[in-house]
Amino acid sequence: MNTTSHPASLARRHEALDADLQHELKRPLPDFIRIKRLKQLKLRLKDRLATSRLDQPPTRRA
Repeated sequence: MNTTSHPASLARRHEALDADLQHELKRPLPDFIRIKRLKQLKLRLKDRLATSRLDQPPTRRA
């Protein structure tokens, strides 16, 4: 796996969780336990994404 695929997959998963969260919030009777779980997962992914981006070497500009 190259170094850009892992952050990209984390970002896609983060976006998918956000879409699930928005969908749940729009329901007539949202499941607040599910909302809490989705928010926790989303925050964990955001932290992992930030960590993985810090671990990458900086790209050189031409």
